[in-house]
Amino acid sequence: MDESTCKICLEKEQDIPISFFLDDEVIVCKKCLERFRVHKKTYRIHNVNYHILYEYDTWIEGLFFQFKEQRDIVLKDIFLYAEKDFLKKKLKSFDCIALCSGEEKRALRGFEPVLEIFKEVKEPIASPFYRTDSIKQSSLSKEQRKQIHCSLKKKICYPIRNRSRQLLLDDVITTGQTIKAALLLISCRDVLVLAAHPLWIEEHADDQIKHSFWK
Repeated sequence: MDESTCKICLEKEQDIPISFFLDDEVIVCKKCLERFRVHKKTYRIHNVNYHILYEYDTWIEGLFFQFKEQRDIVLKDIFLYAEKDFLKKKLKSFDCIALCSGEEKRALRGFEPVLEIFKEVKEPIASPFYRTDSIKQSSLSKEQRKQIHCSLKKKICYPIRNRSRQLLLDDVITTGQTIKAALLLISCRDVLVLAAHPLWIEEHADDQIKHSFWK
């Protein structure tokens, strides 16, 4: 049997788990998997549950940059690789709705990052939003980020099923302003985010709750 190559470090994976023989190709090696800072905690903010998979750090920041800004679409499957089977089962009971990039960014990349990451574990995913700007949040001041609700819009007459179990999907939460803007446009009580910035986690430490989502 040929050795499997990690899509992150491009090294051959020697330690093949048993799941390899039963399921899909190994695309992330054990060493790279261990570098993801798994968080798996839930926070309740204004009656909305924020389910956070990872803590954002320089490791995942570099992977997001390579995936999104350098348009390395091959990396789309690495972020949920270790949680794929779990999330496939968990998201069955939800209608999922994805947040979006700006029009300019989407045209430049040729793909929508959140949709590409999550479509491995859930399809279909609704994409009812569009943005009138393409400015990266990290380049904005705190006050400017508060105005994001002015640039996030909902497509007119976009069909979204009116179900009680809707889940909003995003890749990174820094201040939470984009998600807050989305929640003004749709009714949603649960949010799933790939990675939360440590400052956001610190700010909302008192909002952490026990929840069955990660069980």
